Amino acid sequence: SDVRKVPSVEPGDDCFDLGGNSLMAIIIVTRLREHSPDLPMSAIFDAPTVEKLADRIRLDQVNALDESELEKLLDEIEDLDPSELELLVANKNG
Repeated sequence: SDVRKVPSVEPGDDCFDLGGNSLMAIIIVTRLREHSPDLPMSAIFDAPTVEKLADRIRLDQVNALDESELEKLLDEIEDLDPSELELLVANKNG
């Protein structure tokens, strides 16, 4: 919201519907690359909402993991007790 000087942005708001343009898209992707260096410039055009961009970045991060890292994460998930799983799901949905 600070790039466009919009008071607030909801997860489903399209940045271009809020008045964004290509220059603002470049600024947004440049800032996101601080956390996701391989994010292509086209990402914001393919996923122009906060929610879709977050999903795209998460997918890119998962795809960047090698098989041993994925196995380690799955092992950690399998070791969680039911209450910990419920908490994770609640945090994801809430």
